[in-house]
Amino acid sequence: MDDLLLLIVSSPSGAGKTTLTRKLLGDSYLKMMFSVSHTTR
Repeated sequence: MDDLLLLIVSSPSGAGKTTLTRKLLGDSYLKMMFSVSHTTR
């Protein structure tokens, strides 16, 4: 089985999380998948 890596992107609003995520997902060499999660208060 391939080694798997969990990457968590967390930062304040406006820090570039979406930009970073799009760049990483666009790199076909990395074979990344996107998972949406959320929290409630």
